[in-house]
Amino acid sequence: MRIVSPPRNATPPIVAVPADPAPPAVRKVHVGCGPKALLPGWCNTDVRPFPGVDAVLDATQPWPFRDLTHVFGEHFIEHLEIDAAIRFLVHAGAALAPGGRIRLSTPNLAWVVHAHFDLDPPSLERRIEDTLAMNRGFYGWGHRFLWTEEMLRLVMTAVGYEDVEAFAYGESRDPELRGLERHGGYVVEGGHPSVIILEGVRGERPIAPDPAIDAWLERELLCHVRSGH
Repeated sequence: MRIVSPPRNATPPIVAVPADPAPPAVRKVHVGCGPKALLPGWCNTDVRPFPGVDAVLDATQPWPFRDLTHVFGEHFIEHLEIDAAIRFLVHAGAALAPGGRIRLSTPNLAWVVHAHFDLDPPSLERRIEDTLAMNRGFYGWGHRFLWTEEMLRLVMTAVGYEDVEAFAYGESRDPELRGLERHGGYVVEGGHPSVIILEGVRGERPIAPDPAIDAWLERELLCHVRSGH
């Protein structure tokens, strides 16, 4: 058999190399996951590059995701100043597809007051302990704003979330949002759950800032916080 060499200047044949399969599109985003609450099947995000985090994300800035079905944040929103929390809600809503759901779990200010401050303390020592406990609730663990259910519901509705509804720990009408909470210690005392858990739906209209809410918060809170006295 005679072997014929290709011409010296011949163009080498093009060999098709199979492309790597495209990564699956992100559909569910977990914000503020930290290093210990990673959720299987979710895109786990945090502002810090902890091991296991899928994407480093400042959730108060525009998101790189679109057409999400779900957003979840547990013990996250209380670490934001309220104006930053509203920006988070707006950007999360912009990333959700119509019909997409957000679920937020955050410490309940009403429970903190009920459980940690006795208006008629039995002793001087108890009043001092309560004073420290209340301030720990406000300032401990990097907290910046403690929410009541009514306040969080008001803000979520103002920026455009629909069907805002409260749930107990681990419960939801949506199977994708059941059993997600990882922080323990959930209790109900005096009718006050220790953690507020609200879900909302993005409707057909966009989630967007509400100038009236922004102006109200500026007048009633933010200008006083910035003034320092």
